[in-house]
Amino acid sequence: MFHRCRHRAAALALVAGGLCVCDQVDAQPALARVTGSGAVQPDALLRDAALASGGDAVVFVSTASNLLPGGNDVENIYRYELDSRALTRVSSAPGTNAPADKICYAPAVSGDGKVVAFESFATNLVAGSTQLNVFRRDLDTGAITRISDDGTGNEGNSQARSPALSGDGRYTVFVSAASNLVFGDSNGMVDVFVHDAVTHTVSILSLNRFGQFADGSVEPLTPQAISSDGQRVVFSSRANAMTPVNGNGLPQVYLLDRATNTYTLLSHAPDGALGDGLSDQATISANGRFVAFRSTSGNLLPGSVNRVYRYDRQDGVLVNIPLPAAADFDPPLALSPIQCRYPRVTDAGDVLATCDFTSPAPPQVFLWTAASTRWRLVSHALAGSSVFGDLRSGSASGISADGQRLAFDSQATDLVAGDTNATSDVMFDAEPRPDLIFRSGFE
Repeated sequence: MFHRCRHRAAALALVAGGLCVCDQVDAQPALARVTGSGAVQPDALLRDAALASGGDAVVFVSTASNLLPGGNDVENIYRYELDSRALTRVSSAPGTNAPADKICYAPAVSGDGKVVAFESFATNLVAGSTQLNVFRRDLDTGAITRISDDGTGNEGNSQARSPALSGDGRYTVFVSAASNLVFGDSNGMVDVFVHDAVTHTVSILSLNRFGQFADGSVEPLTPQAISSDGQRVVFSSRANAMTPVNGNGLPQVYLLDRATNTYTLLSHAPDGALGDGLSDQATISANGRFVAFRSTSGNLLPGSVNRVYRYDRQDGVLVNIPLPAAADFDPPLALSPIQCRYPRVTDAGDVLATCDFTSPAPPQVFLWTAASTRWRLVSHALAGSSVFGDLRSGSASGISADGQRLAFDSQATDLVAGDTNATSDVMFDAEPRPDLIFRSGFE
């Protein structure tokens, strides 16, 4: 948990003066979990949680048969509205509303929660689908589109994966090794593409700085790989010539500004050298200011102890997010993490991450707040705010742009009361977290 204000009277005096510098409220936000109609426990796993940047909805994968009528024991995509608790099956066939007939993965959701993209082997969502494709569902209109197409209605000639959506759902970025999505793609590599739902076109984004097809493949994207306005995209690539610093065969993290068609290498040492380890899992804040990523490189910053880094586009500064320390919590954690991964970043630069421990302690979800530079244990047990959940949490997670809502998947049985279904659930803040800092005038 965050350290509390030491003296309530002093904090109140500051409030009276128009500013509160208190970096936490007294109570930890209570967790809730996604349930089916009538608050029934899911009878099978829920995973791959991704949260809308607006904080209103979470999307996930499930094989549960009791979430909605008509389940088929196949991994399908669902959207859950956090306040109304309304549940929608996203991966359903138009007309019949039948669930996808083959496995669906990796959902992403627009900022307002109204558009969802996902990858699937399903053959009954769009005619002519025979492989792993990326689909886009507009939940306002009900329309579902296969976006990994060649522009004439034919699916790509190789699999498409790992979508991410802009705030309004207009742009979907994804990766594919297909050579027929854009003209002249003969590099045989996995590239980054963007689909425009207004113009119904697909363009390639991962060309090198000379405008040529890249000579190396990109890694899978995160669901938060594109800014809300759709103009900035982050990805990890092994290619040469993305920037003047040539590649070294290891995945490096790049930021693409679509407005200027320029790349910025983020995983570099202070002297400009490329990272000497793997850098990936890049995620960008909705406002496009902050990028967080994982790196095993030892040369990015002197004295780095964690694998999670955050870059600030405003001042060009890269920081290594420190590891949570057991002694900094009140009461102390049982153990300190040895590394963190799967970062997600807010508009204020706060970072949500999954942190690992030495065995047998399971991975846990933590939130680092930039204003206080302190961590909070998110996946804490009901027994206390410093008590780890009894099983792993955070294989996937998400946080809203303002940091007020978060969601994650968890196998733990002791995060919420009555969890007896012995499978992975999707957890979320039952209520938005109170503001941690009041601004002058309380606006």
